[in-house]
Amino acid sequence: MDNLPAHVTLDTVDHDLGQYLFFQAHFSRRHDHVVRRELKRPIPATALPARARNVRTVDLGPSSHLLAEIDDAVVHVRCWKTAAHVTASAPDAATALAVVEEIRAGVPVSTPAGKVDVVFTDEVGGSRYLELDARPWSAVSGNYTDEVRRALDSLVGHTPDEEEARRLLLWHGAPGTGKTTAIRALLDAWRDWADGVIVTDPERLLNEGRYLRRTVLDHDEDDRWQLIVLEDAETLLHKGHGGRGMATLLNLCDGLLGQGLRCLFLITTNEPLDAVHPALVRPGRCLSRLEFGKLPAEQVSRMLGRPVLTAMSLAEALAVAPTSATVEREAVGQYL
Repeated sequence: MDNLPAHVTLDTVDHDLGQYLFFQAHFSRRHDHVVRRELKRPIPATALPARARNVRTVDLGPSSHLLAEIDDAVVHVRCWKTAAHVTASAPDAATALAVVEEIRAGVPVSTPAGKVDVVFTDEVGGSRYLELDARPWSAVSGNYTDEVRRALDSLVGHTPDEEEARRLLLWHGAPGTGKTTAIRALLDAWRDWADGVIVTDPERLLNEGRYLRRTVLDHDEDDRWQLIVLEDAETLLHKGHGGRGMATLLNLCDGLLGQGLRCLFLITTNEPLDAVHPALVRPGRCLSRLEFGKLPAEQVSRMLGRPVLTAMSLAEALAVAPTSATVEREAVGQYL
């Protein structure tokens, strides 16, 4: 395991080195099985069994690699700041799986108060797990119109069943009206049964089969749902566009492709509803269809503790709110 191949350079070391060392060990031992699992947190040293023998460590700054021997298995642990994956090579599948699961069991899984775990994903970079700030809906509900508040009061308590017929949530409204804050609150409310997946390139997801399969179909936690968030998806939703991506989305929401999947799709747009493709807004299709608008002057006056003559968006109200105002402060208009 001490010799490196000629093709490993400084330009490719982050991608090649740890995997090369691992597979060199795999082939030299003539193992028959490899098991890999991704984790939402880095793997601390305490997660490795005491009997593990450290063979090689590689510190690359943004990521690190650890190669270790555990019983008859060789283990490769790769860690980033917020996530990791663990791969085990062994003579038989049972040994490889047992070692991986033993390491997974030693990784803390609790999320701090005020945070929620999400996955950010794109076609090229793959997935990264992050902890986002997320206040409960009860703490921010006063920052919304009565219509939005009533709808979300009901939605945060929703739990889907296996025959969930409506899988689409469509939220629209001008920038600064609090859509992103509401997404965070919904992720917090649904944390017990759903994992948030933030897709940064929605059109690519719905037009590239391999990317869609990795994100939607290959979800390996059968007992949990995914809330797949497509923010600012104007091009995808516009009635003058769509095409293959639109057809795929509709199939995922209530067609054959979506049957058996534990996925809900939350799509936001800054455009008015009349600009959205009519197929998305037909009666009965949306689990939630909400318009986030400006707050009435009377509500803003109560929030700010002084008279206000015009309606304001949540972002505008926060921008002028004094520190003593009753408005719940929240970063608005930032991408999740």
